[in-house]
Amino acid sequence: MAKTSIIQLYNVDGNDLALFAFDPAVIKEHDAASMVEEALEAAFQKDEAGEVEDGDILTEAEETLKEKGIDRIYASIANTNRL
Repeated sequence: MAKTSIIQLYNVDGNDLALFAFDPAVIKEHDAASMVEEALEAAFQKDEAGEVEDGDILTEAEETLKEKGIDRIYASIANTNRL
């Protein structure tokens, strides 16, 4: 299995919003985090200009990031009483 690194996106209240995965052999962690921030800022600016359908900023950013080798991933929560 290829090595994957993950970036977790939080909002201003500290709530998690999304997970993004990338190949650390291709993109450095700091660069990937910057790319996520920049894609979100660009999506907000497009939304303010009325260029984002339904105001879906996160989907707009996802499309930009996918082109750069960063994919949104999804996770479930698992619990254990043993640890």
